Amino acid sequence: MYCYGSAPSVTPQSFYSVSSTVYYLPGTVGWGAALAGQPTALWSVPYPLILTSTPAFGVQTNRFGFAISWAMNLPVIVQTCTNLARPVWLPIATNALTAGSSYFSDPNWRTAPVRFYRVASP
Repeated sequence: MYCYGSAPSVTPQSFYSVSSTVYYLPGTVGWGAALAGQPTALWSVPYPLILTSTPAFGVQTNRFGFAISWAMNLPVIVQTCTNLARPVWLPIATNALTAGSSYFSDPNWRTAPVRFYRVASP
């Protein structure tokens, strides 16, 4: 089982007579050594991801940000553009993914009426 977000609320009956490993992404919260009696393990994906299903995603107090998940201690470039029909992607940050994740916050998120983001490996 692969989970993109934080640990769900489950009971031991959720996996009744099923044995599986539950994989989770770095940067998600609430995970322990097991979920409802099933072992958990860190899930490594082949490319960086913006985690959209965590509490850190979106507008917070005076900022817009998100968690990035990928591989341990690798750099990730955050890029932005304002027009997807004619995208000109500009790098705005380089984050080191300590422990496989990092939080990005855009200090200039209000400078454009629309702003799109993507992450890439250098």
